[in-house]
Amino acid sequence: MVIKEGAITLKTVFLRYLLTLCFAFGLTLIFFAGIVALCFQEELLYPANYSETLARQAKSVLESASIITEDMIPAGSSYAIFNNNYDVLQSNLDSQDLIEAKEYAQGLYQNNGSIKNYYTIQRQDGVCVLQYYISLRYNSEFLQRHFLSVQTLLIIMFLCILIVAVFLTSTLYAQQLNKRLGVLISATNQIKSKDLDFEVSFSGIKEFDDVIYSLSEMKTELKNSLEQQWNLEQVKKEQISALAHDLKTPLTIIKGNAELLSDSTLDQGQQEYIEYISKNAQQIEEYIKTLMEISNSAKSLSFQVERVDLSSFIETIHDQIEALANTKGLKVEFVQNNIPTEVMICHTLIHRAIMNIVSNAVVYSPYNGNLGFEIKSIDNKLSFITTDSGKGFSSEDMKSATKQFYMGDFSRTSNIHYGIGLYIADSIVKLHGGRLHIVNSPLTGGAQVTLEIPI
Repeated sequence: MVIKEGAITLKTVFLRYLLTLCFAFGLTLIFFAGIVALCFQEELLYPANYSETLARQAKSVLESASIITEDMIPAGSSYAIFNNNYDVLQSNLDSQDLIEAKEYAQGLYQNNGSIKNYYTIQRQDGVCVLQYYISLRYNSEFLQRHFLSVQTLLIIMFLCILIVAVFLTSTLYAQQLNKRLGVLISATNQIKSKDLDFEVSFSGIKEFDDVIYSLSEMKTELKNSLEQQWNLEQVKKEQISALAHDLKTPLTIIKGNAELLSDSTLDQGQQEYIEYISKNAQQIEEYIKTLMEISNSAKSLSFQVERVDLSSFIETIHDQIEALANTKGLKVEFVQNNIPTEVMICHTLIHRAIMNIVSNAVVYSPYNGNLGFEIKSIDNKLSFITTDSGKGFSSEDMKSATKQFYMGDFSRTSNIHYGIGLYIADSIVKLHGGRLHIVNSPLTGGAQVTLEIPI
């Protein structure tokens, strides 16, 4: 897969974004200027020199009037009337402004660029000084006195319009980036959902496309790896199937000869041995059936819950444990605590799980060692605890012992171990809603496996 040419860089995208912001700023200025011009046209606002113009227009009236009243003072202006000795005759200015007005009338006041200005009108008996401000005004005296100044209002309006323009521009670019980034997100989501058969498309942004290309390469490698793993699993399943098939022939011979021996004249001990052989041959046949189910894969183990007499079930388990332990001279410690009379379980599968665990324990225990088996019921849970006297589990064993085909380290592996015993046991326990606990015994140091199921 080749990245298409013509992809832009993130630097280009951000430069375009900045240029668009500048353009949006220019449009905001034009729009704002149009609003202000409309306000002047409709006389909602007055220009900054409006009060000065009214003051000049009122000059003739104020010069000739014998008495000046406040209603003669133009809108937006305050006033002070002095006699020829500059004594205050009449004023609505505060004390500081009155001092400034007097200085202005005397020619002593310097403006220094202030928006506050004064206008002098000479009269026969003195002088009238008007005070006004060079600033925009509302056409309403109420707004002028009680509302924000026009300048402050216009600044707020401009900032609001600018914020809206920036927001719209940023939203537009964010949508475009999300659309382009969506290709990358889609690819990661498909890989996450284990869909590795999709075709990757590119975003048109170089940096994003580099990541997408890397994901595409990773997807291909992952797909190849999974296919190899699947092929390996298929080979293992075929090997199990072949092994199970090959076991049928010697098993048939064992069962046939056991049946012939049972028909001959035997003492009681020999008859018991023949019965052990027959029972365990039957059990091996069940194991072979399980191996066939596993090799044919993904179908669940046959699961049928039934009411089981626990005393009889435990007795059978005990006999088989003793028989297995005798093959290596193991001393069995068999303990029962608080056992219910009956339980609802799948008899065949639980028996199979227990015997798989016990078989492993026998294999890993040294000759003439100890084998512990405890059955107890606590908090509506029935536990079957098997403890061997071997070398115990390694840290890796505890993580992976229930995985199919896991063989463990060589110190705990025999040439008759195929890595499925605990896997089968764990699968059976999960069918019953239980758990398999794997630890090392603090007493023996050997492996301790607890099969726990709810009752």
